[in-house]
Amino acid sequence: MPDGDAAEDEGGGPWRELLGNQAGADPYRDGPEAADADAEEGTGAQHGGVVGRQRLLGVFDGQGQLFTEPGFNGCAHMTASAEVRPGSPVEGAADRYRLWVRTMFTDLAREAGVADAEGLARQLHLLYDGAGISARMDRDPSAATTARAAAAALFDAAVKDKELVDAGQ
Repeated sequence: MPDGDAAEDEGGGPWRELLGNQAGADPYRDGPEAADADAEEGTGAQHGGVVGRQRLLGVFDGQGQLFTEPGFNGCAHMTASAEVRPGSPVEGAADRYRLWVRTMFTDLAREAGVADAEGLARQLHLLYDGAGISARMDRDPSAATTARAAAAALFDAAVKDKELVDAGQ
């Protein structure tokens, strides 16, 4: 789970190249509305199949880059929200960030042609969060590689399920 991280980086970090303008939104400050507005500018609805798979898995590649940075200290949103009272502005910011991440995965899955894009997005979000926690707690940046491999298997299974449905099986 990147920690503010790429979004706080003025250039959008590794996410800018992967997602285009959508990555430039700062979910901590702007929330999902900024990402939605950027998505309306045309950042990727035409991506399907192999390109969609690459973009979706590229999120985990970007995460891996963050994990190897000297200042990586886990997810700032998770850390901050663990110490605040329910309903605080910090909790609200963390909720907006998580919604942004889930929306990003849902949009990428949908663009790649996955039938149950929301279901796959929930699974990928769990992998994403788990990789971030593992990378921080175990001090092991390879967690992103493991999460990427699991994400590829989940994506391939989701696409295979869609192909079986489309074929009437």
